[in-house]
Amino acid sequence: MQRLWPLSIRSFRLKAGQVGTEVHQLLPPGVVEPGVVRPPFSAQSVDTTKLQSVAAAHNTTNPLVIAAHYAPDGVWNFAGGTSLCGRDAVASFLRRRFETQLEWHVRMALFVSDTHRIAASAHCEWRTAREDGGWYRSVCNEQLTFDDQGLITEHDTTTNDLPIREDERLLSDSKEAFAALAEKHGLLPRSAEMLYPDG
Repeated sequence: MQRLWPLSIRSFRLKAGQVGTEVHQLLPPGVVEPGVVRPPFSAQSVDTTKLQSVAAAHNTTNPLVIAAHYAPDGVWNFAGGTSLCGRDAVASFLRRRFETQLEWHVRMALFVSDTHRIAASAHCEWRTAREDGGWYRSVCNEQLTFDDQGLITEHDTTTNDLPIREDERLLSDSKEAFAALAEKHGLLPRSAEMLYPDG
């Protein structure tokens, strides 16, 4: 399948069974259960529900809640050669991420979508668990491919991690703050209407 960017993939698998059906019981209020919104997508379903739900799941920083959005054999590809295969691998990776990236927060903006795919920009801010406690902004391009049940079968990511000062943080509960971030990074005009997963 054609991607928005080239990737060379090195795959690995973790022991099966670490993530089970209990993931569906862990969804907090405000996070749409995976598979509720299914392809074929419309602009309305993507803008107001699907991408919003994915972002909201990541903002819980609960690996099982996030992994629930992936198909059991879903693949998450990273530019640089690594590929996570299956929900177990996704959850294990996220556990390690959130042990080292604290106060993690993401906002996502839609670029374009078709019947089964979404391309989006994601902007994350987080504080390192290292002793210096420095802040970072991760600017990501995301391409998500969904099966007919609305679960992610393939997720392609490229990420740039930029060190920032704490007073340079832009992500907050303010829609205006994220709109300023969109303008600063030259996102598409439609992304000025940001998806705010937590209200």
